[in-house]
Amino acid sequence: MGAAILIASGQTALAAPTTLVCHNDSRPSDPDMTVDLNEAKGAAAINYPAYYMPNGNLSPVFVPASSAGPFAAKFDARTITFDQKKAVGTTRYTHTRIDRLTGVLFQYNSDGAPWDQAKPQYRVMYHFTCHVGKAKF
Repeated sequence: MGAAILIASGQTALAAPTTLVCHNDSRPSDPDMTVDLNEAKGAAAINYPAYYMPNGNLSPVFVPASSAGPFAAKFDARTITFDQKKAVGTTRYTHTRIDRLTGVLFQYNSDGAPWDQAKPQYRVMYHFTCHVGKAKF
């Protein structure tokens, strides 16, 4: 997942700042989002593109682009994890886990309580497939 840079001898090699492009396999019609990772700073941020959300028989609703973060992130050899908590009428909890070897991102969303404490009807999980973003031109 991106190039590694070596730090002074005796310290661990950290991945260079990396942007992942992630496709929501759970909702394939959603546009791809990006995830900015900075292992040296222990940080992650999510960038959502603008899109039109279906609205039943009515005209689709425009949702503007937005970003969330940076969040404190934990990086180990296999995974990257970070959490979000925001008030949107009720408290929304989001736990994100990225597998560094497969590029799979799981996003666990729950309302009113963290995932493991929330009632099943207040939980939804999304599965994303990610790859390292590279400039097209």
